Amino acid sequence: MSRPLTTAHVAGVGLVCAVLGYLGASLGHRGEAEQVVPPGSATALSSTASAPPSAPAIIEATAAASTSPAPPDALAAVRAGDLTALKQLELRSPRERTIDEALALEAGYAVRARDAATALVADLEADRTLLEDPSTMLHVYKVAFDARAAPSLLGGMAHIPSPTVADFLYDVATAGDPGASLSILASDLLAGRDVFPRASKGLRIAVDLRAAPDCWKRGEALRRAVDDADERVLPIIALLAETTGCGADKKADCNACLRSPPYDALIEDVRRAAKERPFTPPWRPAKR
Repeated sequence: MSRPLTTAHVAGVGLVCAVLGYLGASLGHRGEAEQVVPPGSATALSSTASAPPSAPAIIEATAAASTSPAPPDALAAVRAGDLTALKQLELRSPRERTIDEALALEAGYAVRARDAATALVADLEADRTLLEDPSTMLHVYKVAFDARAAPSLLGGMAHIPSPTVADFLYDVATAGDPGASLSILASDLLAGRDVFPRASKGLRIAVDLRAAPDCWKRGEALRRAVDDADERVLPIIALLAETTGCGADKKADCNACLRSPPYDALIEDVRRAAKERPFTPPWRPAKR
């Protein structure tokens, strides 16, 4: 005998139906998600059309671009000192650059160095007090030894009517190899009629002692040095005090006339006097 359905039975049946319906819907969605798209179908084509290129393809394209020589207009921009063009060419490995590209890089950076030196000179001309500013002149001194910038910098500074410029040129001239092009340029600018008349007495003595062609001329310069020389003559005095260095065997005295009157006591007198007159230009770091 069947029992009548109670309210509890009806509720239970409803719950079971709801659960079965949910499971059926879930299974249907999973089937759709796992459906395989046939090759060549419109869906397959649309899904692959927007796919990014593979890594090997990107590497091949990059390598091809990096090994291709720069076009003529790009090299012209590099030679002209265009910073963007310079940086782009620098990104290429040196092993991949052509001869023309390497030369273009050098030419471009030379242009930029000259332009920077010209701008620096303009600043010094506009504000002469910068010639005595330690931080400014220390930077100027470093730039002076850049072969690309030196001619523009030193030539421009030579036009500034200041004794400090003459001192600066002397320091540059005597800091390097006497036969180096930079030393020769600085010496020539200093010795010229536009710059040397502005030189201080101490600098004139140093220049005259270095340039004196014979022993007697050096003796006359020493006479004046007692009153005006500063510490810049000390390296020169040390050389004059040596009693060897000339002749076939380099054992003869190059300055024999300085060992007898009226010059015999001058070397020591000048040494003492010069030590009492220090030279402290703004481009030399302060001694601690």
